[in-house]
Amino acid sequence: MSLKVCLIGCGGMANDGHGPAFQKIAQENSHIHLAACCDIDAGRAEDFRKRFGFTRSYTDLDEMLRVEQPDAVSLIVPVPLTEKLSIKLLEAGIPVILEKPPGMNREQTLRMMDVAARTGTLHQVAFNRRYMPIIQKFRELRKNCQPHLWQYDFFRSGRKDADFSTTSIHAIDTVRFLAGQDYESVEIEYLPNPAGEGYVPTILLSARFRDGQRAKITFVPASGLSAERCIMHGGNETITANLAYHGIGSQDGNGSIVLSRRNEIILHETAPEGEEAFVSNGFYGENFHFLQCVQKGIQPAGDIASGLQAVEIADCIRQRSAFFISAQ
Repeated sequence: MSLKVCLIGCGGMANDGHGPAFQKIAQENSHIHLAACCDIDAGRAEDFRKRFGFTRSYTDLDEMLRVEQPDAVSLIVPVPLTEKLSIKLLEAGIPVILEKPPGMNREQTLRMMDVAARTGTLHQVAFNRRYMPIIQKFRELRKNCQPHLWQYDFFRSGRKDADFSTTSIHAIDTVRFLAGQDYESVEIEYLPNPAGEGYVPTILLSARFRDGQRAKITFVPASGLSAERCIMHGGNETITANLAYHGIGSQDGNGSIVLSRRNEIILHETAPEGEEAFVSNGFYGENFHFLQCVQKGIQPAGDIASGLQAVEIADCIRQRSAFFISAQ
């Protein structure tokens, strides 16, 4: 059965990650038809169409949905628009994969969850790190460990974002995803950045999970490198991963992972040489999973509800709160 796919939002994230991912998926699967893309900028939409092999481009979302009647939609728009447009698609019964975060706060996310539950529309949140091959391997290895402490270092260079929470949500979600547990509580500390006025402060999170696991998450948005490193300590076993990073200046390439036991390296893997960045960064994996589930008519993993806690903690960072306590 043919699957007609449309994409909304042809900006940087779409060009860097989702566009090439959909192009590769369509090239490998003849039943996937890249029907149309849409952006309020006509030139940007047409450039995107030509670059990634979509059939038509639009500037009017309603017209695209009416004419194309898509089987699945990728929603990659500015964060303040995500709730409204996601609900529009869910209400219309159109399966949608939406960029993170699913909402700006708990209230928005709960509204989206309610609509998704009421309509039963298939949906997925694009937390791309969940689908990085390195993180998938990490999750496989940790099944045989008994983790008690997680460390995640999130480094960027020269960041002056007015709202860094929509970036920090990645680390918060990834640690929860790997731990396999909801957060019970998080203590948050903000340190003035020595890089100077206007830079995002260094942010330190000390978290406890419901089963007793602990986590230390460090954000340094004005550091000397752009990288993400994750470590799990479990008894006499430690897993260390350097994640792929799609931005400019990463020192870790497409990523690597090491399993050590009693000071002996048991496994050391690096991403295959020449692997496309959008594969290493998880964009291919998340979109392939979504389309595969839509084809089968089953709810994809990574629904809106799975991102609720990450949204809540990221909103605490936005509000400069010192604590998060789970509502459940």
